[in-house]
Amino acid sequence: MPIESRTTGQVPRLGQACKPWCLFLASFGVFFQFSLAAAEAQEEKDEQNSEQSSPRVVPPKLKHFEEAKYPEGFDIADSPKTVLLSLEISELGTINKVEVLESAGPEFDDAAVYAAMGFVFEPARVNGKAVPVRIKYQYIFEIKEKVVKEKKLIVESKPAAATTADDEDEVDSFTATAQVDQPREVTKRTIESEVLLKVPGTRGDALRAVELLPGVGRPPFSLGQLIVRGAAPGDSQTQLESLPIPLLYHFGGLTSVIQPRLLKQIDFYPGNFSARFGRRTGGILDVTLRDPKDDALHGMADLNIIDASVMLEGPVGKKGSFAAAARRSYIDLVLDAVVPEGDVSIVAAPVYWDYQGLFNYKVSRRDQLRLLVYGSNDTLRLLFQDPSEGDPLIQGNFGIQTSFHKLQGSWIHQYSRRTQHRIDLSAGLVNLAFNVGNDISFNLDSVEILGRSEWQTTVTKRLRIISGLDIRLQPSEFAYTGAQPTQQEGDPGNTVGGGDPVSTQDLITSKGNLFIYEPAAYLTLDLLPLDALQVLLSLRLDYFGWLDRWVFDPRSVVRYNLTDDTVIKAGVGLYSQPPQPQEGASQLGNPGLLGIRSMHLSTGVEQKLGKQYEVGAELFYKYLWDRVVGTVGSLPPYFTNDGTGRIYGLELSGKVNPGGNFFGFLSYTLSRSERRDRGEQWRLFDFDQTHILTVSGSYKLGEGWEAGATFRLVTGNPYTPITAAIYNANVDVYQPIYGRTNTKRNPMFHRLDVRIEKQWLFRYWKLAAYLDVQNVYNRMNPEGILYSFDYSQTGVVSGLPIIPSLGMRGEF
Repeated sequence: MPIESRTTGQVPRLGQACKPWCLFLASFGVFFQFSLAAAEAQEEKDEQNSEQSSPRVVPPKLKHFEEAKYPEGFDIADSPKTVLLSLEISELGTINKVEVLESAGPEFDDAAVYAAMGFVFEPARVNGKAVPVRIKYQYIFEIKEKVVKEKKLIVESKPAAATTADDEDEVDSFTATAQVDQPREVTKRTIESEVLLKVPGTRGDALRAVELLPGVGRPPFSLGQLIVRGAAPGDSQTQLESLPIPLLYHFGGLTSVIQPRLLKQIDFYPGNFSARFGRRTGGILDVTLRDPKDDALHGMADLNIIDASVMLEGPVGKKGSFAAAARRSYIDLVLDAVVPEGDVSIVAAPVYWDYQGLFNYKVSRRDQLRLLVYGSNDTLRLLFQDPSEGDPLIQGNFGIQTSFHKLQGSWIHQYSRRTQHRIDLSAGLVNLAFNVGNDISFNLDSVEILGRSEWQTTVTKRLRIISGLDIRLQPSEFAYTGAQPTQQEGDPGNTVGGGDPVSTQDLITSKGNLFIYEPAAYLTLDLLPLDALQVLLSLRLDYFGWLDRWVFDPRSVVRYNLTDDTVIKAGVGLYSQPPQPQEGASQLGNPGLLGIRSMHLSTGVEQKLGKQYEVGAELFYKYLWDRVVGTVGSLPPYFTNDGTGRIYGLELSGKVNPGGNFFGFLSYTLSRSERRDRGEQWRLFDFDQTHILTVSGSYKLGEGWEAGATFRLVTGNPYTPITAAIYNANVDVYQPIYGRTNTKRNPMFHRLDVRIEKQWLFRYWKLAAYLDVQNVYNRMNPEGILYSFDYSQTGVVSGLPIIPSLGMRGEF
């Protein structure tokens, strides 16, 4: 019989935590006001002596010109034609974004934009440091054997760092980025928009490109979990426009929940990230959306064998622009026809859909507003015709559904040339539900509210202050029926739905409320003691209100430019995150748990080889303590902070930046990730992967053709062997007996992905056809061991087979 229990999360009274929190905020406010006053005083002083204080600005210089194809159907009477472009040039000299300012007609606009994306510049510099800029560029088409004859750079614009608040056009150029500059971390790896859509094996899904980077592990069955430097998936976090998102991928990990053509770039921090990121001990994936196009109305439709998507964007008045996108899978329309009848029938096939709406508005030369609405839904239901031989309770329906719907807004205000303020707020609904048969079920309904307020103040050219407040509120209702939740990682016998049959476990029923309240404050001093030396000193204070626990995390980063092309770097810091809700909730877990702690250490070198090539090497070490582990025998309080961990390794990386006809990545990670529970022996982490090698590249063949390939070689994940079994006559099932935890490994994983694309340009639109094939040679990669009902026989569970995705994409 189920054991009835109820649980209600308790929120500490304000008076219990107000004194330290209020004291910190008061000190923080005084310090910020002092910094602001100092910045304004310094600004007045600089304005009185502008010649001495003005930065030395060197404009970008074109190094590689991409020749556009003269549109067909036009003759000499149509020549010359001129397209005025706006180019966003990165600090690497590559093109991040191209917009048409003055049109010469859709055919010439498309040809100019397509060519300009291949430009490479000598980057702009301020006081010798490469910086991103925006320039205007005039592309002139003139018939001479139908090739481009002339090119001319007509306007040089100042970098954002040198923009003044006295020129309306310059400030508008700044605010259009909708992004606050952040200090460099020890390791920050960026993939730009041009690359994101073309990585082979991702089906054109930009967020899948993060798997190319060093330190990123491979989850079993490519389920879309983010495994960073040997950390658990829940230890890392994905952020969209500065705020966390509930889910990164749809079921199966084939597709992310954000339309890839809305992305500007992704920034990946595998460790030693700054104090603006918190509540995680693994890594951070920060996703930035681009501004919608505002020159004219544009659209896109993409149709492939897995899903279909559409997008529309364009101007709204003189100061606004919008973008709207939606996508839906249609596996459910074809799966019933190809799945044979048997013990399992499909009630509702895997169905996912998502949507995004973005509105950008330049309120004034000092203010920009951005509104974002987005959501996602995944549903899967199966029907087991007969009970499982190994577990009679596994019968009837199996179902899972995840969904979220969020409204998010950001506001950027430029107080002065030296002080900037950004506010981000989001609110939305999150739902997770699953059931296994009639006896196991879980449902969670949450309202998630997130907020961030961040200031940047340049006190002098040697000091910049970044400070902010960060809060998470999440009231939730849950209902659960099943076995007592216990430690999952490294303990297969106690995992719900794991090795031990559910029929042998006592079931409980729990319903209640949980209120997660997690405010934080952070401060970073960005120091430049020498022109070649950058020092970041950060402090972060978090309060896990639902546990009544405070954590204080100091962090520091040092970067030194040996030459213009060589940087050495090092970092050390403390990081914290709260336990999982079920681990700290009353009845289901232990409300007396502490926050999980981690120390990150890393050092490395970055080297540029010419204008297009980069290589790097990094050593890292992480130590974890106060890990949450299950109690012996799963007895109350069920969870304790008696776990530790250690992770160490080497990362090597190479990158060919976009610019010519080729771009590519090379990454190799050598690492070890170990855990120790309750003082026992060290063991391997569930996702420990000794070797991770990734090679990827794409080449423009000409005439609109582009081809590329990605190869990945990864050490197989560890697993715990079953050495014997005993018969339980009470429920008529066999119970497994386990060997030592994670002492066996699956064989090496390897896979080759290939992508081919062809584009055609027409008068008012363009068309592309593509073939993206995952696992070209159909490697049956072992992902685990399958046992018979009495554990006397074994079989291999293989990963995903060859998955070809043939599609068409039209754009105007």
